[in-house]
Amino acid sequence: MTEQYKQLTIPDADASEQREFTAWFNSRPEKVRRIIADKPPWNRYRIKVTGQHCCLYSYSEDGTVTVTIDGHDSEVLAAINRIMPVNVFGIDPDDLEVIEI
Repeated sequence: MTEQYKQLTIPDADASEQREFTAWFNSRPEKVRRIIADKPPWNRYRIKVTGQHCCLYSYSEDGTVTVTIDGHDSEVLAAINRIMPVNVFGIDPDDLEVIEI
């Protein structure tokens, strides 16, 4: 990893897993590496405007992410999202905030 991304380490990963992640990370375009550094794939996120809970599915070179929606601030909508999770593309990473599991 470049100097600016040295702090990007997988929680609870062994050395082999970290090496594989580092190789994958370094093979991504710079624009995607910036998104990954800001929004790592091991966190859970909340879409600020909708209250939906999600995890990252993919990063795009256009500066957006695809997420898997599988929860919500509302218990009723959370139950629906758990039964039928969906992927949503074109999400601005700035619209995501980290939530605790």
